[in-house]
Amino acid sequence: MQIKIISLQRHPQQEIEMLEREYLKRLSVMAKVEVVNIRPKTDARDKAKTLREEEKLIQKILAGDENLVVLDAAGKEMTTPDLSEFLDKHMKSGTKKLTFLIGGPQGLSPALVKRAGLCWALSKLTFPHRLVRLMIIEALYRAMDVVKGGNYHKE
Repeated sequence: MQIKIISLQRHPQQEIEMLEREYLKRLSVMAKVEVVNIRPKTDARDKAKTLREEEKLIQKILAGDENLVVLDAAGKEMTTPDLSEFLDKHMKSGTKKLTFLIGGPQGLSPALVKRAGLCWALSKLTFPHRLVRLMIIEALYRAMDVVKGGNYHKE
């Protein structure tokens, strides 16, 4: 299964990117992984315009045959076993592409949220986007390790 992570963030931070590379290296043993970064088009004066512009950029990257998971504060919270079960279900059903979409500071357009097969809330807390991407990569690695019978995750 191929995993794609699309994020809208401005400035990557070297220390965080170093950790991302480590978890991506581990995750890539279990799945083909691609990370795509889009620079957000934030216009504080016109949120609707910003969301439309970002949606156009995102749509250019999305393929028609992928299963989309959007990260949204109003989404479903999951435990590591929940996420591993979700991934396992997709692998067993033959899902070829699973895309995780992290919106920009203004969020995501309603059309993108509606298109998603799952709306996932990482937490009720608010995190910087650069940390969210790292947390998603680590969570995916942890969950895939559970699926594969590894011992990285401790209950």
